[in-house]
Amino acid sequence: MTPEQWAQAGCLIRAGVPRQQVAIIYDAGLSTLYRKFPVLG
Repeated sequence: MTPEQWAQAGCLIRAGVPRQQVAIIYDAGLSTLYRKFPVLG
């Protein structure tokens, strides 16, 4: 993914879009998204 795609994916996740849906949109692995954008709290 490009840096711009990572930034957009982060915005979607922060906006409440499920990581699974973001993974489908960007054809990325779910574990990759959790690694890049961990669940905090």
